[in-house]
Amino acid sequence: MIMNAASCLKKIPYNARLVLLAALLAAVWFGGGFEVLEGDELRLWNLVRAGQNALWERQASAGVPLSAEDDKLKTGFIGTEWSPLSTTLGEKGAKRTSCNPLWAVQCLSWFDDLGIKPGDRVAIYSSASFPGLLFSALAAAESRGLDVLLVVSLGSSTWGANRPEFPWPEMYRTLADGGFVKTRPEFYTLGGGGERGDGIEPEVIGSLREMARRDGVPLVLPRDLGDAVRIKSEALLKFNPKLMINIGGSNANLGDSELAADIPPGLLIPGNIKNAKDKNALGDGVIARSLADGVPVLHLLNMRRLSLENGIPWDAAFFSPVRVRTTPTLALAALAAFAVVLAAHRRWEWGD
Repeated sequence: MIMNAASCLKKIPYNARLVLLAALLAAVWFGGGFEVLEGDELRLWNLVRAGQNALWERQASAGVPLSAEDDKLKTGFIGTEWSPLSTTLGEKGAKRTSCNPLWAVQCLSWFDDLGIKPGDRVAIYSSASFPGLLFSALAAAESRGLDVLLVVSLGSSTWGANRPEFPWPEMYRTLADGGFVKTRPEFYTLGGGGERGDGIEPEVIGSLREMARRDGVPLVLPRDLGDAVRIKSEALLKFNPKLMINIGGSNANLGDSELAADIPPGLLIPGNIKNAKDKNALGDGVIARSLADGVPVLHLLNMRRLSLENGIPWDAAFFSPVRVRTTPTLALAALAAFAVVLAAHRRWEWGD
């Protein structure tokens, strides 16, 4: 079929073939691969972007040493390369990707996949490593009218909410005061090893304690990792949500099993875990317990894979309220068109 099409295409001048190929690829890309946001999705996108702008301006006015090079889209959610609040290493590109407002819109799609309606309950368990993604998920849940249980581990990997002068509690207060979020955290943990702040400098722990006290948010100090898993799991079971959203790599949420690294990102349905190397590779943390209790988990980690699977640009040069929806069929159609033009290329000679 390709050879027959190539024979017909040879009758067309070479430059015209390239123009036709470009036009066809553009039609495939723009006609079926793009969706301009509108309605509730566009309002949510604008809300998230406005919250980012407010957060950037608040930090700038407070004298926080922001970097327009590191946080090139001025989201206010990109931290520093290292600080006394840092717990582990993180990738700057992943942190910037997680700030794209399209993640909030994608959360709405995940809610739809599970049939989650206004008034339903969802739990958001997050580290402070991806504060932009945490804001997007919370904004999406609130825009849908969901009842949210919010639990945050305050430790952060590099480039997250790891500025001691402006950690997650300060970010949350700015967003809440601006009317961008309204759900109060149920409780905080320090995060880090054992969720007890292991790896965080003592003076910073003192500052986090004071911020939690100021905001009236309980700061839970578990005895060890097992106690942290128990406390978080019991709170989840008591709340009885239709979905648990895990953001980042909180020690208790993932557990300390070597299998935790194999938990596939994305939407995990109890009894039907796709793309896992081992169907039992769910770790021994809150995620595993949630799934064992029949509660689906939206596992938001491994931003590069999530970005590829959901059509959200990796480390975008700009944010745009346009979603890419390239399907396998469209990709195959574009590949076939390219193959036809390649076969008709004047430098090629086909032998018997």
